[in-house]
Amino acid sequence: MRKLQSLVLLAALCVAAYAQSERGSITGIVTDPAGAAIAAAELSIINRDTNVTAKITTTATGEFSAPNLIPGQYRIEVSAPGFKRFIRPLLIVSAASTARL
Repeated sequence: MRKLQSLVLLAALCVAAYAQSERGSITGIVTDPAGAAIAAAELSIINRDTNVTAKITTTATGEFSAPNLIPGQYRIEVSAPGFKRFIRPLLIVSAASTARL
């Protein structure tokens, strides 16, 4: 029985180690100055070191998620018809974490 418990513990530890990630993500909500969500806003998430760009669009509730980003410094550009373009020049993404905007 003790051997079985050790085996189960070892399997659980392996799963926990596997779940850790070297990547990060950015999530958030795009809103107007009054706080209303902006649907279908276009985001460009640009890695400042490599210039690799991820393009995503907000949902009907203004939410967005950019998963699986390599850790580093990012520039965020948001545009939507009828609104001034928004630029966040620096956002740091760390490994195994989520930056929220």
